[in-house]
Amino acid sequence: MSLFQQVPVNYLLTSGAGSALTWTNAVSVSSMNVSSLASNNLSVSTLTTSTSVNASTMNASSLSGNSIRVSTLSLQSSVISMGLLAGSTLQNNFSVAIGANAGQSSQSTAAIAIGQNAGQSVQGLQAIALGYFAGSTIQNNYAVAVGANAGQSSQSTNATAVGYAAGQTLQGPQAVAVGYFAGNSSQSAAAVAVGQQAGQTSQNTYATAVGWSAGQTSQGDTATAVGAGAGQSSQAAYAVALGRLAGNISQSTNTVAIGNTAGQTSQGASAVAIGVAAAYSAQGASAVAVGNSAGNSNQFANAVAIGANAGQTNQSTNSIAIGSAAGVTSQGQESVAIGVAAGNSTQGTNATAVGNRAGNLNQFANGVAIGFNAGNSNQSTSAVAVGVYAGQTSQGYEATAVGPYAGNASQGTEAVAVGTGAGQISQGSYAVAIGFQAGYNTQHARSIAINARTGQLATTGVDRCFIAPVRGASGSANLVYDAGTAEVYYNTSSRKVKQDITPLLLDSTKVYQLEARSFVYKSDVESGPQSGYIAEEVADVDPSFASYAFDDGTPVNIHWNAVQVCVVEELKKLRAEVDALKAAVAPAAAPASQ
Repeated sequence: MSLFQQVPVNYLLTSGAGSALTWTNAVSVSSMNVSSLASNNLSVSTLTTSTSVNASTMNASSLSGNSIRVSTLSLQSSVISMGLLAGSTLQNNFSVAIGANAGQSSQSTAAIAIGQNAGQSVQGLQAIALGYFAGSTIQNNYAVAVGANAGQSSQSTNATAVGYAAGQTLQGPQAVAVGYFAGNSSQSAAAVAVGQQAGQTSQNTYATAVGWSAGQTSQGDTATAVGAGAGQSSQAAYAVALGRLAGNISQSTNTVAIGNTAGQTSQGASAVAIGVAAAYSAQGASAVAVGNSAGNSNQFANAVAIGANAGQTNQSTNSIAIGSAAGVTSQGQESVAIGVAAGNSTQGTNATAVGNRAGNLNQFANGVAIGFNAGNSNQSTSAVAVGVYAGQTSQGYEATAVGPYAGNASQGTEAVAVGTGAGQISQGSYAVAIGFQAGYNTQHARSIAINARTGQLATTGVDRCFIAPVRGASGSANLVYDAGTAEVYYNTSSRKVKQDITPLLLDSTKVYQLEARSFVYKSDVESGPQSGYIAEEVADVDPSFASYAFDDGTPVNIHWNAVQVCVVEELKKLRAEVDALKAAVAPAAAPASQ
């Protein structure tokens, strides 16, 4: 008879001849070459794959003694099964099942299952399962599971799982999981997980996770996470995280995080974080952070931070910080800071700071600072500072400073300083300074200083106008210009503007010592000879008759008001003398009629 008998484990063929064989051990043989059965031995290596064996051709004497002893051995039309129940049910051609329960049920053609319970139930065409419980249940065609529990349950077609518990449950078609617990549960089609616990749970279609715990939980469609802990939890569709802990938690759709801990926590949709710790925590939608620690914490929607530490903390919606340490802390909505440390701390809404350290500290809403150190500290609301060191410290509300060092320190409310060093120190509120060092130091409130000279032009009081130079010319003007102080003013004699009123203390007779001169103005030669006095000579007569230069105290003009007062007083004296003389020479009055 043909020998196709299944015999329990550890039975031994001990005796028999012809059609009567006695088994005391388990041997399942579908085909045997009888000539290979030596007198006291049957070696596994001598088994071949003939189609059948007729018991009548066997020499029973060659099967005596304890000549055959195996645990379980099955040779059925080019298959190999070794182990308890290995390949026991529906093992197909060219398949291999080695190990207890390996390929036990429905092992398909050319499938390989090695290890206890490997490919145990429904192993597909050319599938490979190596390891304890590898591909144990429903391993589909061409799937590969290597490692204990790898591809254990429902491993799909062309899926690959290598490593302990890799792709253990519901690994999708063409998915790849390599590493301890990689792609462990619900790894979708064409997903790739490489590294310990990479893509461990619910890795979606076309997602890629490479590195320890990369894309570990709920990695979205087509997402990419490369690096230890990259995209570890809830990385959304099309997100990219490259670097250790990049996009680690709740990285949103279409986001990019590149660098160690970049976009680590709560990176918003379409946001970009590039650099170590860039957008580390709570980066808003469509925000951009490029540079180490750029947009590090609470970068809001549409904000842009480029440079190390740029927009580092609380960068508001639509704000821009470009440059190392630009907009580092509390940059307001729609503000702009460009340059090293520009808008560094507490830049207000709609403020603009361009230049290294421009608007560096406490630049208020709508402030503008352009230039190195412009509006550097405490620039007030709507103030404008343009130029190196312009409005550097405590620039007042709606003040304007244009030019190097213009309005440099403590420029007052709505003051204007235009020119190098104009209104440089303590320019008063509503003051205007135009020109080189005009109103340079402590310009008075509501004063005007216009300077085109090489030296400073100062003011001497509030509500005054100072201009230098002013051309000397013939004729008179409605306004009075003091060439000594460069003040332009008009005279007023109202009691309302005067105090300490007393009789004249000045010796008016000194006007007689003044000597008139003829001269030509060097700046107005065309006008020809003029008449008048020389300031230095007038000062020699009486210092109060002259006005003096602000810088060196030399006489530069005539104080005409003092001269005129003395002239009037002398005229009054002359009038009194004339009247007295007239009275002396007048005839005596006729006696009254009787």
